[in-house]
Amino acid sequence: MARLYLALVAICVLSACTRVSHEPSETSGADVDAIVKYNGQMLKALNDGDAEALNALMADDYVIFLQGRPPVQGVDAIRASNRSFLERFHDVETWTPNETVVSGDLAYQRGEFQLQLTPKSGGETRNVAGSYLHVYRRKSDGAWRLTRAMTTTLPPAAPAKPGDPQ
Repeated sequence: MARLYLALVAICVLSACTRVSHEPSETSGADVDAIVKYNGQMLKALNDGDAEALNALMADDYVIFLQGRPPVQGVDAIRASNRSFLERFHDVETWTPNETVVSGDLAYQRGEFQLQLTPKSGGETRNVAGSYLHVYRRKSDGAWRLTRAMTTTLPPAAPAKPGDPQ
């Protein structure tokens, strides 16, 4: 019993000496620049409809959480999903980051996105806006890869009526 008591006291003393910070570490400008460059490559692949280039940029453990759908995960499922999406739609997409934080080999970015989706089979272009949260992991070669992505969409804007405030 005395040993258990001493062990608990030691744990309490040691934990009191440990500094835990919930604030992100200093974000490196070079890391943020690398993530911005990587995002540019992803957006180019999306906007060019290049599923092979997009799939080459995905982390092996990538998971995407889309509003109202189960997560898509696993290399084969992600690649098939990307191909299917880009076969069905011409995508014009932009991302506007609000915050990018790097901590060691992990980083996150939150921001807003705009999509213009035009069905390749014909039909009206649909405009979609929303927010995103991306989680990135630095690979052993130093390259950043998107490992998790989550999106939420905003409801479509109602057409303005005469007399509505602008």
